Amino acid sequence: MAFQTFAILFLSFWIYQEYQNNQYLQSYVNTSLQGTGLIALALTTITGFGVVAALLFSKLRRANRELEEVLSDETVRQAVTRPSGFLDQKTEQHLVELIRQSDPSKTQADSMPVLRHVDPEEEAKRPRP
Repeated sequence: MAFQTFAILFLSFWIYQEYQNNQYLQSYVNTSLQGTGLIALALTTITGFGVVAALLFSKLRRANRELEEVLSDETVRQAVTRPSGFLDQKTEQHLVELIRQSDPSKTQADSMPVLRHVDPEEEAKRPRP
């Protein structure tokens, strides 16, 4: 792609130099572009904007690829350094066993009360002792 760009620029420069130094080419170009000068200007402008858009798009794709690489590296690093849960596997198993062993119905008077959701309609229907 760089070679093509270089070739186009070189030929454009060559034609421009030929136009500057050749009066026959000047008269030919001036007579043939009288009605189409505006079209040539429009096409040149559109081509310029197209090139700028292509360059910006290629930079965007490159930035997206770099960002994906960074995110995938970071995800791998987190998966290796941190277990899937908040706690490690042994601690989670220990807490599960403690929860299974504790029975909320056998609470002592000095322990913390357990909060539970009570439906007001069910509470009204239940007989009071």
